[in-house]
Amino acid sequence: MHKNTPLRILLIGEVPKEFGGKQSGGISTHVLELAQNLLEGGYRVSVFADGLSKRRIVVKDIEVWGAPREGLKPKIQLLNSRALSFLPGLLLEQRYDLRNSLRLLWWNRLYRDMVESFHPDLVHSHLTSHPITTLHKRSYREIPLIFTVHSFHSVIFSKGKEKKINLKITRANIQQAQGTILVAPGLIDQSKSFGIQLPNQREIIVNPLDLSLFKMKTEPLGGEPTLLFVGLLTGRKGEEDLLKASKVLHERGVKHRVVIVGDGPNRAKVEQLRREFGLGETVKTLGTVSREKVAELLQKSDFLVLPSYSESFPYSIIEAYATGTPVITTYESVEKAADLLFPGPEFGVLTNSGDPHALAKAIEESIKRKWDHKKIALYAKRFSWEETLPKVVDFYSRVVGASKDPFDKVS
Repeated sequence: MHKNTPLRILLIGEVPKEFGGKQSGGISTHVLELAQNLLEGGYRVSVFADGLSKRRIVVKDIEVWGAPREGLKPKIQLLNSRALSFLPGLLLEQRYDLRNSLRLLWWNRLYRDMVESFHPDLVHSHLTSHPITTLHKRSYREIPLIFTVHSFHSVIFSKGKEKKINLKITRANIQQAQGTILVAPGLIDQSKSFGIQLPNQREIIVNPLDLSLFKMKTEPLGGEPTLLFVGLLTGRKGEEDLLKASKVLHERGVKHRVVIVGDGPNRAKVEQLRREFGLGETVKTLGTVSREKVAELLQKSDFLVLPSYSESFPYSIIEAYATGTPVITTYESVEKAADLLFPGPEFGVLTNSGDPHALAKAIEESIKRKWDHKKIALYAKRFSWEETLPKVVDFYSRVVGASKDPFDKVS
């Protein structure tokens, strides 16, 4: 169907570290896979990647734009009279101070460069709190804009002035959009709690994954049970709780190994606790690795452990399922899409976040149980791109078809 009606789609998000992005997994993986699948389906696709230091690169036949981190002077020089004409309005609305107003205008200039070079029929952003599309309605009202809401973590986990700015930008972005895709049902209620009005055109579409790398275990695992953690080390993923739980298990004489994959601002703390708890032989930290390596590690691990404080739809759980690996995670990690992410106790064990002793108990219980790895792996097949891409394409078509009345909202 979509080959007969090709659209030009501008995606806004991130790309993985291996292509010059700032982090791997999550949104970066999803955006690149979406771009590849759209390109294979006959669409013209271009990507803006936040954190990419180069102005423009080509990744797998896809044009990717970046934002070089230049100083303030060249940014101001790039702000032409058209961009600066927005400045009095932003200040009078009292939505942003001068610094953040200039920041918005800088991002808007980069956005204009992309739009006027690529001429998209639709813009699909995956960064709800990023300022790059905040002025879309003022400049490009005729081009439909949609957002995929992956989470509201930029609001939830920020504080003070930063939290207020992130919430303002998120509201401004979503409330000017003509459509919204939410990756989990629980995000609808969460948006209401933040006073964010969603467009009439909205749909829940679970993020798919290319699971071709993630093969089911072919041989029984031996030796000490291996617990694998995969995620950005920010503190909110519960990596410190995992180390504390490992210490509890070590003191109880429960044999196990922990492998931590990922990098981030909390890595130094992880290394500190590893030394402080005397877990040098038990816990191994690998930093950022490729998806191929993650797949290999899952095949060799007994459990994925994700003790997060908040998630919307964590990809690592589905990747674990694809290899037949049960998951030890928190209620908070799966609550926004519990029926999909945790269909029953035969897929793992749930515990409360922020409680290392409860996590240690869940791990010990899991080690004692027997698991049906084939059943777990079979369940992951429903999260393929073949199942999901037609839903995304249909949503694009409906939004473009309704673009004559783009800013009709519901409360």
